[in-house]
Amino acid sequence: MALKQAKAVYPQIRYAVVLAYLPTETPEYEETVYPLEGVPARFAIDRRNRWMIEQSDIVVTYVNRGFGGAAKFKEIAKKKEKTIIELNDIRP
Repeated sequence: MALKQAKAVYPQIRYAVVLAYLPTETPEYEETVYPLEGVPARFAIDRRNRWMIEQSDIVVTYVNRGFGGAAKFKEIAKKKEKTIIELNDIRP
């Protein structure tokens, strides 16, 4: 996981996995958030993505094609004028 690796180098980074659905098993992440109680399953991912953008000052993306959910998420963040860090642009 790229953010977990980045945190090893930059311990001040704080991140959480934002769940679209309640898990059936205990998550293995440092911190999780579930903000969508009462949202129908078919809308959960889109609502979760929009919630994350609204709550964030900086948005971290990894988009490898110009269509699909990740590309849509990035475009919404751009329209909201969020600072975007694109992990696919970072080379080791």
